[in-house]
Amino acid sequence: NAAANISDRLLFQTETSAKQSMKLHAITISTCPKIWVGHTSSGTSELKKFPLNRQLFKDWISGVKVLGQTFDRTSDIFFGDVNFDLTNNINSLSPGLSTIEMLQQWSVAFDVQFVFPFVRVRKKRYANRPFANNQLHKSMEQIAESMVAVVPSNSKIESMDDDGLVVIHSGRIQIHKKGTVDVVDTPNEIEWPQFQKSFSESILLDHKPIVVGVDGQNYQFHNFMDFKTGKGIQGEGWYNQVVLDQKERQFVDSLLMLMH
Repeated sequence: NAAANISDRLLFQTETSAKQSMKLHAITISTCPKIWVGHTSSGTSELKKFPLNRQLFKDWISGVKVLGQTFDRTSDIFFGDVNFDLTNNINSLSPGLSTIEMLQQWSVAFDVQFVFPFVRVRKKRYANRPFANNQLHKSMEQIAESMVAVVPSNSKIESMDDDGLVVIHSGRIQIHKKGTVDVVDTPNEIEWPQFQKSFSESILLDHKPIVVGVDGQNYQFHNFMDFKTGKGIQGEGWYNQVVLDQKERQFVDSLLMLMH
């Protein structure tokens, strides 16, 4: 939106987060609340990293200041790829509370609502595309979702697509579909639908977009990488796919020469 102002990037790290960090931008526009967009270092399926990402997320929404900036839980909205599994498919095997149980507690402690897609997205990584998908160290397959929104507790939430949303409000787990809201007592009672595949009709890249109405204003938030397409921001900061394809071809050709 040409009327929006996008802040310079803020880098959020703590003494205990090691190399894990959250990159943040504030978006201000007269017709909406302040919107924070964030992206946390990768590590959704890595036992040593996802707890650090989860703690960074907790610290940020609790109101920790970053270069004088802070998340105002009473009015601001946060959208982000936080890189820990919100669906408990991966993280539930770690000791202590599951992620959803933590979100239940934080929704009360911080007086906010957590909103994330009612889906699990399956990513499968292939070794023969080094430039297009060079993250094999993250394991060959992952079924999870790490896109989340945080909104004030008094905001009205509406699901805007057929998949629906999980909303954690005042310690309760709610499943929002178009026109319906069901309450689930415990995380184990959530009946997750069959996973959706990355790079499919619903999943542009590797995350399900959050499509949500907040107090009558409709939002659609994609993974930050989606915005190199015609749907979003174009600029010097995004990967040049033509150059990437050329470099990949050069790399493959060099391998062929070595192995000939």
